[in-house]
Amino acid sequence: MSKLLLILVTIISIASLSGCKYNRVKTAQVAKTELIGMSKGELLSCAGVPDKAMSSNGIEFLSYRSGGETSYSAKTIYGYNPTTFINSSHRFCDITITLKNDKVQKVSYSGKTGGLLTQGEQCAYVLENCVSGN
Repeated sequence: MSKLLLILVTIISIASLSGCKYNRVKTAQVAKTELIGMSKGELLSCAGVPDKAMSSNGIEFLSYRSGGETSYSAKTIYGYNPTTFINSSHRFCDITITLKNDKVQKVSYSGKTGGLLTQGEQCAYVLENCVSGN
């Protein structure tokens, strides 16, 4: 009976964590369109001071680093001499926001921004205060 309970608790835990990741994916997707037209002042107010800033020919680029989650997985191969292999995966998002005339023109992401079904979820940490509904 306790083994069944442990399996049930594990499934519920994974489902609730997946829900959080899904919300972050949605936030990152929405930010790519919802931030367009936002003023530089509004952006700085909700996202904070960027890690880097550059400008060229009247176009400004603000860069943020978001996330930084490391996940681990282990696999044991059984046999005469059992061996366990541990993999780690570091996820992050580099966000570049392009502005022209102090208005957001484009939001782009790069890096290991999430898993197979959660692409972009690491990008939400910086931008979550900038989108409606958060």
